[in-house]
Amino acid sequence: QGLCTVGWSERSFGGVYRALDLDDGSVLWEYRSEETGFYWSGGAIKGDNIYVGNDFGEIFAFNRLDGSIIDKISLPEFESQSPAIRSNMVIYDDFLFFVSQQDGSLNRIDMSDGSLGSIQQVQFSNSSTASPTILDGKVYVAGNNVLAIIDADSMQIDKAYEVEGYIQSTPLVIKDSSEKIYVYFTLNNEFGAVYAVTAGSDNIRTIYMPVESQQDYCMETLSVSPDGTLFYANDSHTFFALQLLSDD
Repeated sequence: QGLCTVGWSERSFGGVYRALDLDDGSVLWEYRSEETGFYWSGGAIKGDNIYVGNDFGEIFAFNRLDGSIIDKISLPEFESQSPAIRSNMVIYDDFLFFVSQQDGSLNRIDMSDGSLGSIQQVQFSNSSTASPTILDGKVYVAGNNVLAIIDADSMQIDKAYEVEGYIQSTPLVIKDSSEKIYVYFTLNNEFGAVYAVTAGSDNIRTIYMPVESQQDYCMETLSVSPDGTLFYANDSHTFFALQLLSDD
């Protein structure tokens, strides 16, 4: 009758977190869940612990040597369920920083006493899967239609930039020899271009627009070499190397 029905879920149902031996590829330990996974979630190591989040909004502290669970907490509920964590964990001072997806929030967990302590949150978007970048006490975060700079101490938004699209790349933050800070990112839209803003300024610039045959969607995080070359790829199957100029 011309009707097609399909199902979809924005969360994973089951997953494994493993530690592997780089010498022979053997599994040293693993944590397995039949309910949720660790989609796009990256861990951070401090001492003998590794910290990681999952699609249930749970944050684990595993012993990185044997996989035992040292501590575990959950994010506050958002619309009846804890938001998924699809972000790398970033440790700065005695705090663990990461973003959560459905509520578009930056989260900060106090680890000063060695455990997973109190959670502070600030919402900057309606959705985010881009890992935070921290430089000089400022946290650079991105999400749907926004790039934001948040003070790591006060957890207040210093500045937010409106963009047309979903930033799913981790902001690349560079300080030059004159102490100027530049933020570079890609947008997951049909152009697959590169954008930049000077911290404190009001204008986001398009610094590179691929030719039409090389335009396509992009979730790629930019990398930079010591000589100032930016590297990235988009879904056109093209790998780009861009030389930064002095005024970029």
